[in-house]
Amino acid sequence: MKTLYYTCIYNGLFETKLGGRPSRERHYKNSLLNILNISYNKFICFTSKEEKEDLELFFYHENGLNIDDIEFIEFDLKNNEYHKRINAIKKIDKNIVKDRCYEIQYNKFLFLNEIENLDDYDYVFWIDAGLSYHELFPETHTLDKSIHGRYKVVLFDEKFTENMIDKSKEKVLLIAKNNKEYFYWSNTIPEKYYNEYSKDIHIIGGFFGGKTSEIIKFKNMFTILLNVLLKNEKELFMEEQIMSNIYFNNKNMFKTLNFDDWKYKDWHKKIDSDIKLFYQIF
Repeated sequence: MKTLYYTCIYNGLFETKLGGRPSRERHYKNSLLNILNISYNKFICFTSKEEKEDLELFFYHENGLNIDDIEFIEFDLKNNEYHKRINAIKKIDKNIVKDRCYEIQYNKFLFLNEIENLDDYDYVFWIDAGLSYHELFPETHTLDKSIHGRYKVVLFDEKFTENMIDKSKEKVLLIAKNNKEYFYWSNTIPEKYYNEYSKDIHIIGGFFGGKTSEIIKFKNMFTILLNVLLKNEKELFMEEQIMSNIYFNNKNMFKTLNFDDWKYKDWHKKIDSDIKLFYQIF
C-alpha cells in the first residue's frame, strides 16, 4: 500500500487580509519535523514562494532530510479559486474570525487538485503541520519539557499510519469532538442544509484521510457544498463546520475517532469519570 500525506505552512498571516495566527513559525517547523517520524511513501507541504527556501534550509540542511522525506510545493493562497468570494463576504461579515485563514481551510481539500499522480496512492491523509504539540498531548507523551522536546510527541511513530489505516475500515477517517452540553465547541452551518439537523458532534479539520478514491469523493462533496454556501450565505463558515454537515448527511461514508475534550480539566471529574481526551484517540 502506498500512502501520501499532505499539509501546509504559511507564516506571517496574522493581521493581514488573509488572516492567520501569530508567532507560529517555530511551532509549525518543529511539530512537522516530528510528524515526519511516521511511515509514508510521499509527504508534501504546500507553502508560499517567500517561505519555501527557509523551509528547505530548516528541513534539508539543518535537519538532514531531503526531497524524498518531504517535498515543498509553492502555492499562492491568493490563487485559491474562492479568494475573491471570500473577500467579498469578509467586507459585510462583521463577526469574521480574523485569526483563521479561510483560504487555507478550504485548501485542505483544494490542494488535492495540485498533487500530481494522486491516483498512484492507495491512501491519502491531511495532517495539520502544528498537530504535534504539548498543548494537545500530555507531558507523558512528549520527549521532554524543553522548547524542542515539547513538540516531539511519541505517538507519531512508524506505527501511526498503519494504525490510522486500520481504524479507517476502508472509509474516510474523521476526528469527531463531543459538541453537547458541557463539551460544546462550535456552531454549525444553517439547519436547512441538513437531512436531519444535529450539532452533537463537531468534526475536527486537523487530521482526516482514508482510501484515495473516498477522499476524492469527500473533496468533491466539500467543494459542491462550499460553492452553495458562498453563493447563498452572507457569512463564512469554517471548514470544520462544512465537514460536520457532510458527516451527518453521509454517515455511512465515514469512520470517526471520537473524543470529549482537548485536555483534562478539574470540572471533568464532577460530571463523568470516563471522559475521553483528544490524545487518547491515537
